[in-house]
Amino acid sequence: MGTVIVRAYGEGDKTVEGSTLDEVSDLLGITGATLWVDLQDPSPDDMKILADELGLHHLAVEDALERQQRDKYVHYDDHLFLVCHAVELDAAQAALHTEELDVFIGDRWLVTVHEGRRDLLDSAANRWNQEKLSQHGVGLLLYGLLDELLDGYSDVIEAFEEYYDATADRVFADDPIEPTEQRHWFEMRRSLNQFRRTAGPINDALGSMADRDLERFSPGVAPYLKDAAGEASRVASEAEALRELVDRYVLRSGISGIQPKVVVPERGRASTAEFIVKSGRDEYPALAINEYVCMSIAKAAGLAVPEFWLSDDRELFVMRRFDADASGARLGFEDFAALTGRQPEQKYEGSYRMLAEAIRTFVAIDEVPAALTQLFDTVALSCAVGNGDAHLKNFGVVYTHPEAGDTRMAPVYDVVNTTMYIENDSLALKLGDGKAFAGRARLEEFARICDVADADARIDRILAAAETVLDAERPLDDFLRDVEAWLSEQMRG
Repeated sequence: MGTVIVRAYGEGDKTVEGSTLDEVSDLLGITGATLWVDLQDPSPDDMKILADELGLHHLAVEDALERQQRDKYVHYDDHLFLVCHAVELDAAQAALHTEELDVFIGDRWLVTVHEGRRDLLDSAANRWNQEKLSQHGVGLLLYGLLDELLDGYSDVIEAFEEYYDATADRVFADDPIEPTEQRHWFEMRRSLNQFRRTAGPINDALGSMADRDLERFSPGVAPYLKDAAGEASRVASEAEALRELVDRYVLRSGISGIQPKVVVPERGRASTAEFIVKSGRDEYPALAINEYVCMSIAKAAGLAVPEFWLSDDRELFVMRRFDADASGARLGFEDFAALTGRQPEQKYEGSYRMLAEAIRTFVAIDEVPAALTQLFDTVALSCAVGNGDAHLKNFGVVYTHPEAGDTRMAPVYDVVNTTMYIENDSLALKLGDGKAFAGRARLEEFARICDVADADARIDRILAAAETVLDAERPLDDFLRDVEAWLSEQMRG
């Protein structure tokens, strides 16, 4: 059995308090009283007793018992049900702490269900006593609770603003920020996105309450609930504006002030080339064939790649540019060297784990899972084909506009077998504790970092794609056979 508070607010200053659910009936019998029931860590039996007494809908009761619910606002015949979250930001740890609060709202009673801390409820109860909100019915009781809840949201907004004000000079300075500070920046932006996702639903819920449900409460409550809805709207708007501001500066300036290579849309026909054409120098024989084979493996394995071709004389690798959409409108492009605050000559510094963190920071929320999967696949592919050139500038993002919120991973590009030209080559960035081409065990560790659950299947798909491509492209000349020999050795390894 959890901790129970049962309190009836009557006329004048009179309050009657109990500590068991058996007292709910008696307290509801007090003429004109408004009842508050608070359950901390309730048992199923607790919730059944209360549900039978107040007529709580069984689906809402199940939600309150299961916890870990998304924010929601549900209308039932005899009551309303609100799931919301109290929030607190630990800026030093870049962590947003949330605690679920389930609220049942009836004509004469308010039920709160939660676990762990009860600071918010204690503050609300003190306010009810001091301001006599409880004497004006359940509507003002609810308002007092929501106002305390939203004070916490305002505190979080202020904490984010203070953090970005304090760190702006360092983050956007000419010199790259320290790795620990850079990671903290990434984590704070992730917490900001988490907060934005929390503020949006409470804004929707209170907006609906103020627009549709005022008749459920006593006259005179409308201005208070509209005030709470207005505060929720302000918080949600400020969270969205702050995220957009952070993204705008990041994408326009890079995390250390580097100007990104934004492709500005032009009127009329674009003057830029439609294709990227590459050929090898004398010290890199058969480079075009090499890249064609490796990119073909990537395509066969299901990775997103631009269109590409090998010229008839096998001297040129031709790839369609990916910085334009289907209509021909130019897209912005930024590589991860700039996004992580590094100069081009520092493109071999860092790790693939850092790239995963950068993806969580810069890529649109809905695109993050696909982006992390693509990162894992690209690293696994690099290990399979011996690509030692998967550095920071060979990963990038595209977007329609810095403020559009549609940042996503650019397709895979520049994949070659570098060990043909550099004996004993290794990965461009650290994977785990070193740069050696990884086997299955280290790749599986990296899969956990990328939240990829089917690592074995994805590795097998890449190996199978390599075998298929090598077999299909055998008509190519002796240079390809050199590539084939090395790749076949890698596959056996």
